[in-house]
Amino acid sequence: GRSGLTRVLNPKSQGGLPASEITIAGALKPLGYATAIVGKWHLGHLPQYLPTRHGFDEWLGLPYSNDMWPHHPEAAPGTYPALPLFDGDSVVDPEVTPDDQRSLTARYAARAVDFIERAGGDDRGCLVLLGQWVDRDRASRGGWHGVVQEAVEQQLNAEVVHRAAEVDRRLLARADCLE
Repeated sequence: GRSGLTRVLNPKSQGGLPASEITIAGALKPLGYATAIVGKWHLGHLPQYLPTRHGFDEWLGLPYSNDMWPHHPEAAPGTYPALPLFDGDSVVDPEVTPDDQRSLTARYAARAVDFIERAGGDDRGCLVLLGQWVDRDRASRGGWHGVVQEAVEQQLNAEVVHRAAEVDRRLLARADCLE
C-alpha cells in the first residue's frame, strides 16, 4: 500500500502507520480543529503508532479488530493476547471481556457525543472518526452480519441524534462538526 502497510496488522505486529503519513486529523489540526477517534484504530498498537501520535487529540477504542482476542470461537489457545481498551495512550481495561464488548457501542456513542459537545462549543471545527464495531464472533457463527451492523447503526444513530438535540444550536448548524 501507499503507506507501506501491505497487510492487516494484528496483536503481534511490530509495525504500524509511519510517522511520515498525514492522517485527516493531522491535516485538520493546524487549521484549529479538535480531533478524536472513537473505536478501532488498527494501524499499530505500539506507542509510536497510536492515533494520538497521528494528529488525534483523543482516542477511546481498541488497537485492532475485536475478533483478535482469546474469546474468538475459532482461536486456538494462545493465538491472541488479551484485547485492551485504550483511552488516549493509556490502557484503561487490559482485558476486554464478552460483557465489555456488548457495551462498546453505547460507550463509543456517548464518547463521540461528549467530544462534540466539548469541542464544538468554542466555534472551532471538530472531527470525530467513529470506528463502529460488529460482534464478528456472533455474526460469523450466525451469518447475520448485516442484521448486526444495522442494529449497531440504529442504536448509534439514535444515541447521537438524541444527544445532539441537547447540544447548543450552533453545533447543529456546523456541518463540519457533525461529519
